[in-house]
Amino acid sequence: MGRTLIALRPALRDLRRRPAQSLLLLIIIAATAATLTLGLLVRGAADDPWDRTRAATAGPDAVATAADTAALRDLARAPGVVEAGTPYPVLSTTLRARGATVNAVAHGRATAPDRLDRPYVTDGR
Repeated sequence: MGRTLIALRPALRDLRRRPAQSLLLLIIIAATAATLTLGLLVRGAADDPWDRTRAATAGPDAVATAADTAALRDLARAPGVVEAGTPYPVLSTTLRARGATVNAVAHGRATAPDRLDRPYVTDGR
C-alpha cells in the first residue's frame, strides 16, 4: 500500500493543479483506445470476404506451374498433398496497342467445374 500511495500522490496532485491538461490526456487515451479497437474490427471484417470467396471457389492452398505435365502428376502424388486439381493450359503474352503495353494471361478451363480451384460465376453461364 505504501508504494502505491507514493506513486499516486504526485499523480493526484497533478490532477488538481492541471485539470485541463489532465482532461486532454484522458481524451487522447480514449481516442487511442477507440482507434485501436476500430482497427481490429476492420481487420476482422476485411478477412471475411476473402474466406467466403475461397470457400465458394474451393481455392487451393498452393498453386504449381510446370512446362511438363508429368512433373505436375508427380507433385500431385507427393506426400502431404491432400487433393490436386486438373492441370490446365496457361498462355501469357505481352499486348501492345496505341503506345500502351500490358501483360496478359489466359487460363484454359474445362466446361465442367473442377473439384478444386473453380471460378465462381456470379452472372451468366
